[in-house]
Order: sequence, then C-alpha cells, then structure tokens
Amino acid sequence: MENQNNNQFNKMFFKKDGSPQYAKATVVAVNTEKHIFDAISEDGLRFFQKCQYLEITPDLSGKINPPSSGDTCIVKLNTDGTYELEKLYTAPQVDSTGSPSRDLGPYNKILPGDRIDLAKGGAFLSLLRGGIAKIGSSPICQLIFMKLENYARLISRNIEIISSGFIFYSVNDSESTITRLSIFLKDSMSKEMRSKSSEFSDFEVAVKDSTISIITGPKDPASNMRIDTCVVNIANDGSMSIYQSDKTTKRITQRIAYTPNGCSDHTIYGAKNKVIYQRKVIRNPSDSSPHVMVKEKVNGQYDLIVEGGITITASKDLAINGKNISSNAEVINSIKANAHLVDAKVKS
Repeated sequence: MENQNNNQFNKMFFKKDGSPQYAKATVVAVNTEKHIFDAISEDGLRFFQKCQYLEITPDLSGKINPPSSGDTCIVKLNTDGTYELEKLYTAPQVDSTGSPSRDLGPYNKILPGDRIDLAKGGAFLSLLRGGIAKIGSSPICQLIFMKLENYARLISRNIEIISSGFIFYSVNDSESTITRLSIFLKDSMSKEMRSKSSEFSDFEVAVKDSTISIITGPKDPASNMRIDTCVVNIANDGSMSIYQSDKTTKRITQRIAYTPNGCSDHTIYGAKNKVIYQRKVIRNPSDSSPHVMVKEKVNGQYDLIVEGGITITASKDLAINGKNISSNAEVINSIKANAHLVDAKVKS
C-alpha cells in the first residue's frame, strides 16, 4: 500500500525524467533525537513523514538546523520516497507597493554579498562584506571581528572566561551588590567551584562608583572561606586605603589611608573596634610650606630601641609629659636652654 501511495505521489510531484521536486509545507512535529520532522503540504493534500533535516557529511562537517512546529519550509521530495529539508522559508509580508512591510530591525539594511543566519530567540551569525563577522545572541551580547587592523570587539553585560583558571565578570543591577571582576587561579575548575560566589576566588577586583578595590586573603582549605581579608581601595581622586579584617570576628583589624596632598592615617583596632594604635600625618592643603602635623597614639607600651644615636630637634617648644620620667643613662652631659629651668625637680 505504501509503495502504491509513493507511486501515485511520484506522478503528482515529479517530472517525467524522475528529477526531484520540491513542496512548500508547514512543520507539525519534530523529533530531535532522530533528527526528523513531519510536515503537511501547503494545500493540505500530502503529509510528509520522517523528513531529514541534517546536513552532515561522514567527517561530521555541515549544519544541524532543526525546524520548529509551525515553521514554513521547503521539503525536497526524493525519487526513492524519502524527504529532506531543503530550507526553512518564510515569505515576507508586503505592502500595496510590493515592498516588504516586515520590520527586521538591524537587518532591514543589508548589502548584496552579506550572509546572515538568524535563530529563534535572537541569536545570529553574520558574515558581512568588508571582512566583518558577527556572532551573538542580542545587540548587547555579541562578538565582532573586523579585518581592518585585525580588530575584535566583545560586547556583553556578563563575561565568564574558562581555561585552566577562569575570569568571571558580571554587572549586577542590585544596589546591594557591586560590579565585580573575580580572577580565579586554579589548575582545574569543578562545577561546584564555578557555581560559588566571587568570595571564593583567589583575587577579586570590585568596581563601585569612583573606587576600584582589590580583595584577597588566605582561605580555609576545608570550607574554602577566607580566614582573613585584605582590601586595597584606589579612588579616582588619587587617594588609597588598605583594610585588613578578621573574617571570624567580622571586624576590621587595621586601616592605612593615604591622600594625594601628603596626609596619612594608620589605625589598628582592638576588641569592639577600639583604637589601640593610631598615627596621623596631617598637612594643610592651603599651606604652601612643607610643614605637617604628626599625631601618634598608643594604647599600651611604646618601646623604642636604637643601636645608634637619637637626636630630637624642636625649633619651638618641646614638651615631655609623664607621671614619672626616668633615665638609665650613665652620664648626662648637659641640658642647655635659653631660659631658666622652671619648677624642675631632680631626684638624686
């Protein structure tokens, strides 16, 4: 019965010389495992079953172009009764003048010689005149190659580059999450490792507003969590700061800051963020002279051991305040002053 139907079909669709014919049809079902589809002819008189859509040579080169249900296509009718996809085909709508009325967006103005493949969902492959190739999934996610100056341009909101190590870059719209670039330095990247947040990277580079931050620190091999963290912040006004924090106590242990006008601040924090050491170098930006003010605070003991000599020279007042002042010097040669010593008491 099937051979009889095929013979009748051959008489309807094939020339007397036996050359294959083509029919316009609509796809009704697709089997991607067997790479076949079913279609019905435009006039509804013929049902094409098990149409092949693969264009693959024995060396596995070619194209795999599966249609979707509802697509219009051209079916090639072979003389042996088999069918195969010749091309996916959609007739453009035209206006009263015969000009295409369908808006193809950026593809409305293509030039002779351009070759463009489009897929459902917006993916595209364009081979354009002048040695330009474009591949992408949307206007803000594409890779462009240009023969001129051998130039390549990557446009994307999120980038992940995987090799023996990989770089992950993402733009986060949430105000609570900063734009972040994480650099992973691993010999191999497991799926579990790749799925974790940038906190697990060996190095992180975070960009927010006018500051770029470099984040790193040792990690616990068991949990892969940072034990301690070091953050270097560089602002576009030329200032820089360094923070070190303890991950377990979730507090900053020390901070060092520098400004372009010569000021600096080194602060070390103890329990409950209490300042236990601070040294500030302050310079008045409006002061053209090279004078600065240095303030140092120590919550504890200050030991200064010098193998050579120490000279303290003050052009103005020199004040030493303490409950008890002692010296282990064997000889005090002299104390010179332009004025008399006032209320000085020396314990023999």
